Amino acid sequence: TSRQSVQAGPSGIVSAASVFVMALPTAWFQGWADGWPGHAVAHVYLGLEGSVLQMVNHGLSTGGLFLLVGVLYDRTHSRQLDDYGGVAALMPRFAPLALIVVLSSMALPATNGFVGEFLVLLGTFRERPAYATAAVGGVILSAIYLLWMYGRVMHGPVAVKEPAKLTDVTRRREAEDR
Repeated sequence: TSRQSVQAGPSGIVSAASVFVMALPTAWFQGWADGWPGHAVAHVYLGLEGSVLQMVNHGLSTGGLFLLVGVLYDRTHSRQLDDYGGVAALMPRFAPLALIVVLSSMALPATNGFVGEFLVLLGTFRERPAYATAAVGGVILSAIYLLWMYGRVMHGPVAVKEPAKLTDVTRRREAEDR
C-alpha cells in the first residue's frame, strides 16, 4: 500500500494540479479578507475579475483533463500511471488534444486560463506581493505535475498491457459509444 500512496494515477495528478491552480483566487480572496488599502480600488477589481474568470476557466480546463483521463481509463481500465506510456504512438489524434488541454490548464498565453491568472496575480501582487509569490509557487508546481504526467503518459516506450484497446478518438467512435 505504500507504493500505491506514492504513485498517483493520472486523476490524482490532475486533482493535485487543480488544487495548486486554485491557489490564485484563494490568494486574492485572502488579501481581500485581510483588508486592502482603500486607495487601491482598481487593484481590487483586477483581482476580483481575474478570480471569477479563473474559476470559470479552471472548471473548463479541469473538466477537459478529467475527460481525457476518462477516455484513457475507458480503454485500459487502469488507474496506475505505470500502465501508461507511449500513448501518442497509439493515439496520434488524442495526443495533441491532450496537449492543448494540459497547456490550457497551465494557463499558457493564448489559452483560456491566461487572462484570469494574469489579472489575479497583477491585482494581488500590487497589494500583497507575498500572497502573489505563494500563488506563483502553486502555478509552477501545477505546471511541473501536468508536464511530467503528459510526458510520462504520451511519450516513451509503449507500456500499455493491451495496446489494441487504445483506439484513437474519432467522431464515429464517440457517436457509437452513445
